[in-house]
Amino acid sequence: SSSSSRFTKFLFDPICNDEDFTTVWGHEIVDGTTSVRFLKFLLWTGIGIVLTFHIVRAMGWEHDSSFGWRELMLYDLTNVILDVGVFFVVGRLYKDDRSGMDYVAWIGVCFLGSLYASYSSTFHFLKHSVSLYDMHCHWPCALWVYVGCLIPGIGVLIGLHVRFAVQTRVLLIKLVELTLTVLLFLVPVASSPNFHFHHWFAGWLVGMHCNFSPQWSRLLQAWCWGQYINGVAVWGRDPLLGCAYAYYASFNQHCNFLECYSHVEVNPEDNTTEVVVNEMLVPNWRNCSAVDNYAP
Repeated sequence: SSSSSRFTKFLFDPICNDEDFTTVWGHEIVDGTTSVRFLKFLLWTGIGIVLTFHIVRAMGWEHDSSFGWRELMLYDLTNVILDVGVFFVVGRLYKDDRSGMDYVAWIGVCFLGSLYASYSSTFHFLKHSVSLYDMHCHWPCALWVYVGCLIPGIGVLIGLHVRFAVQTRVLLIKLVELTLTVLLFLVPVASSPNFHFHHWFAGWLVGMHCNFSPQWSRLLQAWCWGQYINGVAVWGRDPLLGCAYAYYASFNQHCNFLECYSHVEVNPEDNTTEVVVNEMLVPNWRNCSAVDNYAP
């Protein structure tokens, strides 16, 4: 019917025509529609972070009270822009056979994904992280049941992507793409006992591979990007190695506050002195041992 057709156009037609933003008064201001799509994606990410930041705090949902706009701009902004760039390219948001992300359905699902990530924290059994330590030592049975219920749905979505890749003869491309991103972004950090699979990272890494043209793939990508937006807006783009990264950066830069964790050793052979910083004790997920309650 005409009403359903209008509703479909409302949901899936582009909000803005990319070509309308390439020139001003006959002069080019960006290099083609791909640049416009990237800037629109970057703009929506910024708007999504602002909205999520304020809504989560207004609702009283769990968040980092010490994290504010100053910290976001000072510590996270550069990395967020780089994340947007990688996601834009690998996620195929530049392709002409689709309308990028500026349509109501994509933005709506993305926003819902962002809010759900915080709303879920109202359930006590979901207040846990995805790390070997927390999974082995702290996850309650209810959380394992919850994850078990999600597995069939996740399997269906993976199966749909594999089937589409086989039908369109791009399975090899996708396997190479997936392998490279896992080897470059996941494997190096996953080998550390301090690795924390933040939901901003999960949404970013998984979402970029939901990059097929059918709407079920694109809307799943939107949901994943909502998870990324939530992570950045609510907790900040925290490092994947947590305290291990903070220790490395502080020690490498000779930060003076490390004096609290250092001592002076004298070499008896030549009577020279050396400042030695106490080694960070790594938590052990196998026996659930952690010092000073630090548990990644």
